[in-house]
Amino acid sequence: MKKYLAYDAINSEYEEFETLKESQKYLEEAFLDKDENEYHPNLKHCKIYIQILGVDYDVIDKKSNYKYESEEDIPDGDDDSEAWPFGYVDEVWRHKFVNIT
Repeated sequence: MKKYLAYDAINSEYEEFETLKESQKYLEEAFLDKDENEYHPNLKHCKIYIQILGVDYDVIDKKSNYKYESEEDIPDGDDDSEAWPFGYVDEVWRHKFVNIT
């Protein structure tokens, strides 16, 4: 993940950059109305943010850890096996916030 996020309010778009200088150049290209050679009125709403946190996840459990997908698939007499308890998803995740460096 890149450190800077530039928000182009003129086109309602954003992009991530490694450096502040790259972010500034991106916005400067949006500022000028190419046809009229004047500043766009939404210039004041453009922003550059420093990103400090991102979101990641750890896999807590996987369907592949289970022999059976549902309780109905477990044969009679197999009291030791468990079925995948989370329905149609293949993995269960736990989110975490990570520092952006």
